[in-house]
Amino acid sequence: MNIMASVALLSAACALAGCTQGPRPVRSSRHPVATAAFVSPPPSPSSGESTFPPPVPSPQSTLERSIDITIEVNKCDEALDRIEQETQKAGGMVLATRVESPEDTERTGFLRLRVPSGSVDSLLAFTRLAARRVVSEGALETDIRPQIDDVEARLASKARVEAEYGEMLRSARTTSERLEVSRALMDIREGIRSLEQSRAALRQQTAYPEVRVRLRERNPLDDPARPGFWKKVRRAFEDGGNEIADVVSWIIRVSVAGIPALFLLGILGVAAVRIASYRQRPETGKGSPMHK
Repeated sequence: MNIMASVALLSAACALAGCTQGPRPVRSSRHPVATAAFVSPPPSPSSGESTFPPPVPSPQSTLERSIDITIEVNKCDEALDRIEQETQKAGGMVLATRVESPEDTERTGFLRLRVPSGSVDSLLAFTRLAARRVVSEGALETDIRPQIDDVEARLASKARVEAEYGEMLRSARTTSERLEVSRALMDIREGIRSLEQSRAALRQQTAYPEVRVRLRERNPLDDPARPGFWKKVRRAFEDGGNEIADVVSWIIRVSVAGIPALFLLGILGVAAVRIASYRQRPETGKGSPMHK
């Protein structure tokens, strides 16, 4: 069998085995595997250079851990800066950050972090101390051993194919055969690089858990538990409004109940005046000097 036929058969076999189509997407049960950009992160915008260390996971570690924590703070900007600085001190990296200030609603902030597994608990403790109160907190652990095993198996398969292509390249006699084998070998090596990046990303996920921090900043007037001046101002407005409402309600009740009574009293008064004037007319006529 010539080399060209061997390359065709080997390529067909690899296609059936799924080793020439590049790495399949490897996902945990909740989060997608990070891309190559995560394996080699861009420089940190605050420091000007990357502070993300190489992954050093334990061989037995196959758990991907993610933590969500929501806190209430006095100032979003200050709390974000403090948590970001603490993350960099711990050897982690800030992957995303934002602050939103919608009208007539509370100001909010968000941080997405990757932190070494040994520093997660200390960072969470620092975050709790930076908060006025912790609104919610939760963690999720996912075993990604099946994804790791899948990547390792496909890497081993591609390594065997690469070795066979190497033997073909050494035994090729014509230029066309060398070109054909070289193209196939390049495809295999590209697939190996992609799988190695996926494997590194999986190890990053186990060695550097993801921490997502959500922050809420409330207006002092909207916080009934806040002591001091603002609490008094709010209570004064509430008390004044209640008093005005009571006065208006009393006036309405008196008006509705008093109008019929006033009308009846008016009728009785008019009748009494007429009766009195009628009785006085004869007596005035009899006693008059002109009448005599």
